[in-house]
Amino acid sequence: MDVDARETEIARGIGQEDPQLAATELACAVRLRPRVIMLVGLPGSGKSTFVSALLEAAAGGHAEPAGHGPEGRSPGTAEWVRISQDALGSRHNCEREALLALQEGKHCIIDRCNLNEKQRSPWIALARKFDGVVGAIGFDVPAATCLARLKTRQDHETITATDDHARILRGLTRDWKVPSEREGASTFTYPCGHRSV
Repeated sequence: MDVDARETEIARGIGQEDPQLAATELACAVRLRPRVIMLVGLPGSGKSTFVSALLEAAAGGHAEPAGHGPEGRSPGTAEWVRISQDALGSRHNCEREALLALQEGKHCIIDRCNLNEKQRSPWIALARKFDGVVGAIGFDVPAATCLARLKTRQDHETITATDDHARILRGLTRDWKVPSEREGASTFTYPCGHRSV
C-alpha cells in the first residue's frame, strides 16, 4: 500500500477507535514531500486537541504554535508546525508562518476553523506552490457538544468565558461546508453528525 493510501486509511479511522493511535500512525506515515493538513470544524470541535496528539506523536512531546516554541519532529521526517489562528491572530499571519515553514521544508497543520471552500483555498494553493500534499480533516461534531466545551474553556486566546458562545456558534454554523475532494484535498471526517445550536 502506498503512503497516500495508508494516510487515507488511517485518517478515516480517526475518532472511530483510538484518535491517539491514529494520530501516531499518521505522523509516522509521512514522507518528506511537504504536507499541509487543514483542520475543519467549529470552535470546540477538538481541532487543537488533535493537533496536540499529532505533534506529540511526531516529536515525543507537545509542540507550541508557530512563533511560540519548538515544532514537532519525528526521526527521518520533516518537522510539523502548528499554524494556529488563535495564537497568531489573523489568517494573514497564519499564511505568512505557513509560507515560512514550507520554505524550510516543514509540514504544516492549519489549526483554524476553515469552514468553507473560500477559507480553505489559500492553504491548497500554498501547498501546491511547494508540490505539497494537502489534506483536510473535518471535525463534524454536534454544535451542542462544541457549546458545552466552549463554556468550560479556560485561558483561551480568542473566545472568553464572557462571550455569547451560542451566538458565535450559530454564526459559524451557517458558514460550515463539508470539505470535498474537488477542492483539491483528500477529505477525512469524524463520523459525527453536525447539528445546529
